[in-house]
Amino acid sequence: MGLPGFIRRRKYTHPKRKLNRELPIICNGLIAGHLDEDDGLMIVHENLEIKGGLSVIEDLAVDSVYGTFGMNFENDSPFPYGLHVCSNNGGSRAIEVRHMVSRPVSVQMLDCLSILVHMKLLRK
Repeated sequence: MGLPGFIRRRKYTHPKRKLNRELPIICNGLIAGHLDEDDGLMIVHENLEIKGGLSVIEDLAVDSVYGTFGMNFENDSPFPYGLHVCSNNGGSRAIEVRHMVSRPVSVQMLDCLSILVHMKLLRK
């Protein structure tokens, strides 16, 4: 079972600075308010830019947590999976780390830039 129709859902914005609350409090409140729904939840930083389409998420299984960038420790070194570009506000001094993947890869750590999870998994 994938995540069909995930993107058609409502959009909620919770600017951390404006609310003056920590991200776990904001995210847990959002999750609690929608836990009974049969839908996916994507939590992203306010400056995330998606340069490709989102249709790929329609085929993802609902029993895993997904993200745009993760890392494993391989041969005693961190090894990245996905694409991550970090820059100053306005895009200056951009640093890009990439190891493109064509299918989901199990990783030991997900970057909090974007996380996708289905409510079904959170209800467990």
